[in-house]
Amino acid sequence: MQRTEDREATPTAGNAGSLSRVRVRRAASVLSREVLDEAVLLDPAGGLYFGVNPTGRLLWSAMADAVTLAELARLLAGRYRIPYERAWGDVSRFVGELERHGLVEILAP
Repeated sequence: MQRTEDREATPTAGNAGSLSRVRVRRAASVLSREVLDEAVLLDPAGGLYFGVNPTGRLLWSAMADAVTLAELARLLAGRYRIPYERAWGDVSRFVGELERHGLVEILAP
């Protein structure tokens, strides 16, 4: 069973909430390199090394410029032919993890 706060934070394709308009972009200080179909992210200031799989690489590439969470979810849903709601959850977790490590900037809508 999905928790109430998860349902409220997860917009549907037809009813995107305010969270879907939050924009995100790579933190300027983070260096990245593509290695085969994955990516390696490095925060020189914090000494953090972060490796991402092909899905993470796709999302990381899309965050070169400011992009909304909804746009990232649509990108993921389209690329992997998965339901929008599942893509939203994946994007939310991935961006949340990057934010916790200071690898992205969250911009107000």
